[in-house]
Amino acid sequence: MIGLKIYSVPKNIEDFFEKIKSINVDTLFISKEVYSSKEFVFTLKIRKITFYCIFQVFYNPSYLKVNPSAYSITERGEKAIDEWVHFVCPSDNKYKEYLIGEVAYITEQIKPTGISLDFIRQFIFWEKVHDVSSERLIKSCKCPRCRDKSPSKEITNTVKLFSSFIKKSQPDCIIGLHSVPWKEGEFNNGLLEIAGQDLNKLGSYVDFISPMCYSHMLKKEPNWINQVVKDHKNRSQISVIPAVQVKECYLSNKLNKSELKEIIIESIKKPSGGIILWSWDYIVDSEIYNWLNVEFRDLFFDI
Repeated sequence: MIGLKIYSVPKNIEDFFEKIKSINVDTLFISKEVYSSKEFVFTLKIRKITFYCIFQVFYNPSYLKVNPSAYSITERGEKAIDEWVHFVCPSDNKYKEYLIGEVAYITEQIKPTGISLDFIRQFIFWEKVHDVSSERLIKSCKCPRCRDKSPSKEITNTVKLFSSFIKKSQPDCIIGLHSVPWKEGEFNNGLLEIAGQDLNKLGSYVDFISPMCYSHMLKKEPNWINQVVKDHKNRSQISVIPAVQVKECYLSNKLNKSELKEIIIESIKKPSGGIILWSWDYIVDSEIYNWLNVEFRDLFFDI
């Protein structure tokens, strides 16, 4: 798989499809804004392009604006808010019923190749966590419903719930899960104890795991990506396809051409099942497109 995440509908849809073809992209991961475009989805199907609907689970600021009592609560007794990150309590069954309705629309009306479950974890702004001393490493949810549960219990239950519904509604639908890119034991076993993602169990309910290996923003060397892939593969025992950043984000130092080349090389090393580029919004109308189209083109032939 050579995947690409896209979060907004291109101004020129036909031009977009020609451009992604030229950089060997064979799979799209599309946001709600994009899969809400009937024209875009129609073109996807006419061109017979593999596509996944990105389905955001516990990140939902618009829902929380109307339903503030649904906020996840941190161990500090505060609402789960960190800059743009706003999280719903994972034990809120009313919210999950609402989401099932959203999933039903996708499986019954859009019928994508697959659904990619995003933000299906506990609250944590992991993109800005660089070391174990980070003040962002706090546990949640600690509301009365969740207080006595392990961080992973409701996350696993929710994945199981969605997986079961999706497979019944659209049996051929492939299910992916976005994981926090923390290795076993890292951040005091943070993937399990803070993010609440138990890969040993989650591997039973989805078809592949996609760790968000945004190495540049996390101040990691590119070879770290393959380490995460191996770790997640070992724990989940299913296919692992890393998502990687192509442009700097949250940090001011530039992600240059040589670093991006190494990121791609490390991402497609075994046992990786491919690569997912984050995102088209960074690639379009930039030098990055030219790198992918000309100088890095041969790298993808090994996938």
